[in-house]
Amino acid sequence: MSTDGCPVQITPEITVADLLSTFPEVESALAELSSSYRALENPVLRAAATKTTTLSQLSQTDGISIGIVIGKLREAAGQQSLTSDSGPDAPDWADATAVTKSLDARELIQQGGHPLDRVMTELGTLNPGEVYQLITPFVPAPMIDLVKQRGFESHTVSHGPDLCHTYFRRG
Repeated sequence: MSTDGCPVQITPEITVADLLSTFPEVESALAELSSSYRALENPVLRAAATKTTTLSQLSQTDGISIGIVIGKLREAAGQQSLTSDSGPDAPDWADATAVTKSLDARELIQQGGHPLDRVMTELGTLNPGEVYQLITPFVPAPMIDLVKQRGFESHTVSHGPDLCHTYFRRG
């Protein structure tokens, strides 16, 4: 659990050590996904390497989309509820044709960056009724929670294992 009482979420920034400490049940899924993790047969070396290695770094090393890594590990940890506002029954405003501002954050995330500051700045400039689209390789659940706390509505549509479109609008 995080210090604010919210469950820990599997994100690109979580270290492998923290992931396995919090969700030991995902180790076999991680081993299936990551050849570099499997290569660490020495337990001492594995423990040292996983303390500082994030999922983002691991996905880059293995050449796997961070969206696929996050999706499979969330599934293995039972975090399916992250897409609770997703699905085909989109509100009328959550549509690509209604978008006034957009950010494709996939490359930034794959390189280990985080779009939070930019998204929050750009959301702050939205007029009532305007729609912001964020394109990511996975459902950005912690960001969605933060944005909702600031009075925005959201809706996420998954377009496969590593492509999600999240729409935001002032509530």
